[in-house]
Amino acid sequence: MRHARCALLLLLASCSSATGPEQVRVFGSIISSDPGDPHIELAVQGHSVTVRVTTHGNGCYSVASTATTATTATATEATVTPWDYTTGPGAHVNCADLLRPLTHEVALQFGATGTARILVRGLDTSEALGGKSAKEVTVERVVELP
Repeated sequence: MRHARCALLLLLASCSSATGPEQVRVFGSIISSDPGDPHIELAVQGHSVTVRVTTHGNGCYSVASTATTATTATATEATVTPWDYTTGPGAHVNCADLLRPLTHEVALQFGATGTARILVRGLDTSEALGGKSAKEVTVERVVELP
């Protein structure tokens, strides 16, 4: 039993954290190599619009319940920024090399009738292979409010 405890302590000491690698918040990738990107769904119900945005990451990416941020600037315009979480820089972890979809959903409340603009901010990682950087993009959607 003593040897098992020593082995466990050595294993934990070799990790950066006993609870796993540190997570950092990053802009969500709304445009990747997935056909049909960006995946933005809108459901209008009165002056309320539910926005569902799909971001992409590898096996080290996840979504927390507080990951999606929405800011309504006016009665007819809102900005939605999906945030994802991934392992921090310098973390020594193996991530599954796959395109993992992550769903963000937020309900927006508008105060006017007519046309409303929804701006979704995120990253375009479609060309980020081979040393190119991801680009920040804003995708606009327009809905009619009754």
